[in-house]
Amino acid sequence: MKFNVFEQITKPWSRVTLHNVHLLAARPTGDSFTMITVEHQGAQCDLISANRWDAEWSPRDVGRCGYLVPAEPIDSEPQWACRFRTYLDPSLRRLYELDVKDQWGWLCDDRPQGFLAPAGLLPGVKGRYVADETISVTLRIPPEFVRLCRSVDHTPIDVLRGFVGDAADINNYVDWPRADGYDSNGSDERDMAKEWLLRAYGMYAIDLDQLELAKEENAARANARDDLGALLDEFIDDGGSVDELHAAVDDLIKEQRRKQTLLQQ
Repeated sequence: MKFNVFEQITKPWSRVTLHNVHLLAARPTGDSFTMITVEHQGAQCDLISANRWDAEWSPRDVGRCGYLVPAEPIDSEPQWACRFRTYLDPSLRRLYELDVKDQWGWLCDDRPQGFLAPAGLLPGVKGRYVADETISVTLRIPPEFVRLCRSVDHTPIDVLRGFVGDAADINNYVDWPRADGYDSNGSDERDMAKEWLLRAYGMYAIDLDQLELAKEENAARANARDDLGALLDEFIDDGGSVDELHAAVDDLIKEQRRKQTLLQQ
């Protein structure tokens, strides 16, 4: 019996996602659904695309490539329905042969040799995404906070992640998605979270930009000293005199100071 990948998508409560699917046609069925014709690896199939919004958007996507996912298991949608979603970058394709543990293979016109992205993450335009650079923090929380989170029907993890996203002014853009999944709850929430942070800890605020700039300048000076040390070794190895080099550098310093004095006058 030949394996039919489309049957896997339309099984009740399926969790299969089918990539590199081309939408060939889309037409309304008259009952708030859309019949779509799709093609995958040479095989074509007619499928029901769920909900009335697809009747408006699916025709605009005809001719594009994307992926199929099962419809949400809610009463208003048939269990066998699915949804077609286009890739933001028309040239994006799944490259299964590149897959490694927890990493999916992809390619696009801007990255024709292929690249890896975290499993389950859909890369944005030009295959871009923000890498996961999060760090682990272990935090014990009191029952009062657990109860507070329950009062808004969210877990403590959800609430803390939401606050982190708001306070850090994070935006998870569709065309440049974040592998760590962080996002904010909106512009007002971002403003209020930053106001709270400044209200609670503003007296300890430091200028991180200045600190980071100073750190970069110190690193650049350290590299310059290393380079000068290497040049000094070469000079001595080639028979040069340390005293002569010292005198020459001293003259350069005096000339530089003279120029600075003229500029300040």
